[in-house]
Amino acid sequence: MRPTFDDLKEIWLLCYSRSAFIDASRWLDQMENAQDVSHYEALDYAAVVAYCRPFTKSQLTKKERVIPLDGLPPPQHLAAAHENLLNLRDKIIGHKDAVPTKGYSRSANILLVERFRSTYQLNTTRLGEMLPEQRKAAKELCAYFVTHCETQLREVTRKYRSEFLRYPEGTYELLISEPPDQWIRPHSRPAR
Repeated sequence: MRPTFDDLKEIWLLCYSRSAFIDASRWLDQMENAQDVSHYEALDYAAVVAYCRPFTKSQLTKKERVIPLDGLPPPQHLAAAHENLLNLRDKIIGHKDAVPTKGYSRSANILLVERFRSTYQLNTTRLGEMLPEQRKAAKELCAYFVTHCETQLREVTRKYRSEFLRYPEGTYELLISEPPDQWIRPHSRPAR
């Protein structure tokens, strides 16, 4: 039985959400061994952006934009950490807001005037870094949402097991399509 259009969309959303949390978790782990401040900041930014992808709009079809995990709450004890990650992405990393993020008395994005000799320079900086307890909470959130995605994915794909296994061994691309268009096709990675 061919997967329905709605099931294909759900499979896509769950797989991409799961991969975002796996990426975020991997980058959070690497932060502990960052070589320097720039490396640490790049991993911090990457982890926050990846974590937030399932909670921001994605273009699913030409006409449909959705928030993959819209309305799915985090565990209650991690709600503040979840909100903090979303705020980091929205106010500090994805955008550079001059106003303080909710719950803070000053903006984390500051403009520095560096005055020396007969001149000055203007530079930006970001206050703060992800502390170990914040990384731990983010890792726990990633694990929680990966489990959620995998559970939902098993439920939606269970009925299509025989359809997936009907194809010969190989790599295929899943397409979000309605009949009569194909929903799966062979995939080969382009040469680099």
